[in-house]
Amino acid sequence: MPSPSAPEASSQPRSRTRGFRLQAVPPLRPLRVGVLALSPDAGTALIEPLSRAALPVHPIRIHLDAADARGSESSLTVSLTRAILDEPLDGLVLVGAHEHDAEPSSPPQWRELTEILEYARGFIPSTLGLGAGAVVLARVLGLDLVPLDQELRGLLPQRSLRAEHSLLNGSSEVFFSTEARRLRITDASIDDAVAAGRVTPLARSRDAGVSIFESADRRYVAHLGRPERPPMRPSVEGRISAFYDSARESARAHAAAFFAAWVRQIYEVGRKGAEASLVAP
Repeated sequence: MPSPSAPEASSQPRSRTRGFRLQAVPPLRPLRVGVLALSPDAGTALIEPLSRAALPVHPIRIHLDAADARGSESSLTVSLTRAILDEPLDGLVLVGAHEHDAEPSSPPQWRELTEILEYARGFIPSTLGLGAGAVVLARVLGLDLVPLDQELRGLLPQRSLRAEHSLLNGSSEVFFSTEARRLRITDASIDDAVAAGRVTPLARSRDAGVSIFESADRRYVAHLGRPERPPMRPSVEGRISAFYDSARESARAHAAAFFAAWVRQIYEVGRKGAEASLVAP
């Protein structure tokens, strides 16, 4: 008598999510990045480096409501309240030239900036400060700034302090960055902030101290340089010209890797939020 045949194996793999309901993850949409420029046309230079990122980015130009901060281009921008009315922002960039630095002694602009940054820290995955924007973040985090012996303009060598960090692992251990600034963070202030668990320094230069840092909760990222600006080529020849060409390529590579990594960071935060749609029935 033939033995009973074994039951046929199901052609469909068994579900490993029994007891859970997996909702469909929405298709990849352009990341909504607010761009708040502290000086005229400062946000324009961001378009190219953001567009070179591997993920689609939709920049939204934002203005301060303070009448003296809106400038002549306010018709092309929106307030933060309007920008987040329909959908939340995935990221925020605060950018400006150092000559347009917003200081605590300049209300109402400073008051409005701090209110925006307080909101951003709670509801926007990452805020990136560049140039004067990085100075604002440094002040909000309680760091002390002092004038440099002379204004920095051009290419500055930097050394990575955390080569494994996602924002720097596309840069060399020593790299150049485009600079245009007149302030530096004091070493004592950085040491105190690190000891208190407020700040993580990421890169520094011998002449200008820590230039790239983030808050301990990773909500604020600051680059005191101007990586969004293409490095200028000085009118020199011979061996010096070859050195500058190499430095410019280093600055270009650093900027491309830095912006791509930041965009990837805000995308990953959004993806984790989408995957949280695994909910119990």
